[in-house]
Amino acid sequence: MFGIGTVIVGSWLSEGTKRYHHVLRKLQTLGVDPIGFGLRYRATHYEREKDWERWKAIYPRLDWQIKVNIDLVGSGGIK
Repeated sequence: MFGIGTVIVGSWLSEGTKRYHHVLRKLQTLGVDPIGFGLRYRATHYEREKDWERWKAIYPRLDWQIKVNIDLVGSGGIK
């Protein structure tokens, strides 16, 4: 795999997962949704205003399941 060991790639995946989890938790703490998860929820639960109120109650308590995938397209020297 371009001379990169599986241990290094594994640590990248682990670190990436931790970073994404940290960012999502920070957004929840701040009470903001710049990624648009709420828009997705609203698009699929559009029947009542109660559904939107439910989302606002759920969002701060969501537990994230994150999967990071890295595809190395190429390698080479840096000029």
